Amino acid sequence: MKKGNSKQDQLDELHRRQYELEQKIDDLDVEYRQFKVVREDVMSSQGSALFHFKNLLDLGVTSSHSAFYHYLLDDIESTTRTLEVDFEEEDKAIKKRYQAYQTQLTVLQDQRKKLEGDK
Repeated sequence: MKKGNSKQDQLDELHRRQYELEQKIDDLDVEYRQFKVVREDVMSSQGSALFHFKNLLDLGVTSSHSAFYHYLLDDIESTTRTLEVDFEEEDKAIKKRYQAYQTQLTVLQDQRKKLEGDK
């Protein structure tokens, strides 16, 4: 009888851990969707700023303001590149966490199947 309780306790613990991992995966799915929206909004804003500043320079600015606008344009381009790299790194980090959770979940499911088969 003790062994049966122990096995049931193990199954209960595995089930609890599986539920927690499934919740983490669901939370990560929500986080990733929100991340993609923010990424799209920010990059769209950066693209719009680049377009408007380039357009402004193409239309012509006074020579006394030209250096300032070129400085701003360079700064926007630099910031855009930095944001692209940062967003890509965050994207990879989220996907890596997702993969780790999926791997842990698979291991737990296999352990549960094995214990349930040993009943």
